[in-house]
Amino acid sequence: MSKFSKKYPHLTYWTESQGCIELGADEHSASLLRILDAGGTCFEDDEATEIDAALAAGETFLVDEFADRLGLVLNPKTGEFDDV
Repeated sequence: MSKFSKKYPHLTYWTESQGCIELGADEHSASLLRILDAGGTCFEDDEATEIDAALAAGETFLVDEFADRLGLVLNPKTGEFDDV
């Protein structure tokens, strides 16, 4: 398990099975992080001024999103996702 996946398990799972993330501002958005799925943007952080804060906000968003949308919660003992 990489350092990134340990720190951001929800973002890792998302990019491996649900969609993608975009990092950095561009001509369409000033946000540092966007979380997308096949339907478009699910989350856009417009408050963070540093990438670590944006990633933390995205991770927090996905905790609730996983429970609501996917019926999954992270088991802190195993590091695996379990059904709600």
